[in-house]
Amino acid sequence: MTGWPSSVLIRLRQCICILVAGCLAEATQETAPPNFGDGISHGNRLSQGFDTPSENRNAKRSAIFVPSSPPLPPRVRPLPSERKFRSDSVESLVTFMEGNLANEEVAVLFSNCFPNTLDTTVAQASSNDTFIITGDIPALWLRDSLNQVWPYLPLVRDDPPLLDLFSGLLKRHLRSVLTDPYANAFNRGPTGEGHQTDTRTPPMRPEVFEGKFELDSLASVLRLSWGLWAQVRGRQEDFLAPENEPVALLWLQAVELILDTVEKQQKSSAEQEKEGATPYIFKRSQEGCDYPRADANRTGMVRSAFRPSDDQTKFDFLVPSNAMMAVELGHVAEMGRHGTALFYGDVERRMLLLSERSKKLGEEIRGGIDDFASVGTGGGRRLAFEVDGFGDANEMDDANLPSLLALPLLGFESSLYKATRDFVLSGANPYFFSGSVGSGVGSPHTPRDYIWPLGVVTEALTSENETEIFECLRTLLVSARETGLMHESFHKDDPGKFTRSHFAWANSAFGSLVLDLVVRFPQRMLKEKRETDGGWRHLVPPRSVSGYLEHVRQQLRGEGWGYSETRGAPLDVLVVE
Repeated sequence: MTGWPSSVLIRLRQCICILVAGCLAEATQETAPPNFGDGISHGNRLSQGFDTPSENRNAKRSAIFVPSSPPLPPRVRPLPSERKFRSDSVESLVTFMEGNLANEEVAVLFSNCFPNTLDTTVAQASSNDTFIITGDIPALWLRDSLNQVWPYLPLVRDDPPLLDLFSGLLKRHLRSVLTDPYANAFNRGPTGEGHQTDTRTPPMRPEVFEGKFELDSLASVLRLSWGLWAQVRGRQEDFLAPENEPVALLWLQAVELILDTVEKQQKSSAEQEKEGATPYIFKRSQEGCDYPRADANRTGMVRSAFRPSDDQTKFDFLVPSNAMMAVELGHVAEMGRHGTALFYGDVERRMLLLSERSKKLGEEIRGGIDDFASVGTGGGRRLAFEVDGFGDANEMDDANLPSLLALPLLGFESSLYKATRDFVLSGANPYFFSGSVGSGVGSPHTPRDYIWPLGVVTEALTSENETEIFECLRTLLVSARETGLMHESFHKDDPGKFTRSHFAWANSAFGSLVLDLVVRFPQRMLKEKRETDGGWRHLVPPRSVSGYLEHVRQQLRGEGWGYSETRGAPLDVLVVE
């Protein structure tokens, strides 16, 4: 293929069959409505209800109307002079995708959404400190900021400014934990903005925007440190190397505090009462928040006062957040072992103890999930959303991540996942909604009948059913046609009704999904190119882009990050001369 580097290793599913003679007879039409080559009319699905879990939820969708010639969404990316941060590698990827995605509607949305975090939410970026707001709220959430930048992570090796952004964000996360390990959102400085009137133990500080204890916030700090370390390990930027000892000590101190907090929150209500000290108390009268509210038993899991949605938990043991923490503690154990081999003296001792504590805590959490987190019997046994350790359970799922639906993406393996997924994507889940726009998981955080793009993206990323996957993509396209961006949520029957005009995390998630689909379904996602022999071959990206896409797929689906469950067909390795 003239113009492309020789001997490019392209690890793309189904490439072998694509490149066999007679791939496709016609080129994809860029001006067509959402049509991904499956021969299906996406406007004629029958409504069959959602009364019970379904192995194939595509058979249970409401009738969906798609205009025969839908207008393209608006191009809403800021002008170059108005963008907050520029990454050459991100720009190159956006340019490649714009020129090679077969569906123009997908291409426009990708170019709007994928760089949105860098374009609009980077308030400050340096190797020492990076501050990223959520979008329309001028504060940094530990969970949101991780997920906003996560799709860019594989590009840092060849993009020094982007690496500096990640390095600064990690330091910001670590310092935030040291400021308040029970807080979920922070101000850029000690400005006193946010929810300073909340009644809380520990007391609010001016650096804290919101002081809700959400277990996944701490897990997000660990995930960011693991993800960045996996990219820089063995390089001069390795922050656990002795030559970078100040950063290693900052990481060590913050992670030690995270482990201390986890151990405190493993204690039952009775244990805390006996000790006469409750480490975390929260009250916000105008929202009816009053924690602790319900008793919790000792289970091995970790209590969480609030969910990723910032809503209060019904029962303290939030299963998806515990699953995420268990995975990340395993990563910390590996990082601690690495540090033990490099340092001497007190730092070596602390690294070793950190590794041992992390391993033990992770095992305790996994044991608690196994022993206390399931509901149902036989083949219907599945994971609950929240439990109290006494036998009570909250059976639901929320589109916010971590979620039950997202467990494989977190790297958490469970034999109960299939039954759990069937439940989540059914009417048995009180926050699963279906309408004329599409179907998906919502949240009690937003009005009833509002679907979250994050939930739709998660469904697609955890599915091996091609029809289901592209129906999810179609739903996302319809939801964004008026604004050109993803939102927090949209009404199941009217995409013009949505919450949050600027929610950068959802935009990053959509970009990640498109990249994942390019890797898994290149024959449907990419344009085709006429060859001199009269056949058709899909455009093959340059080495840097193809390698990035494969890395993204591995990250999104947990592979290569401590996740060993085999999902789908093995990858083929193709050498293109």
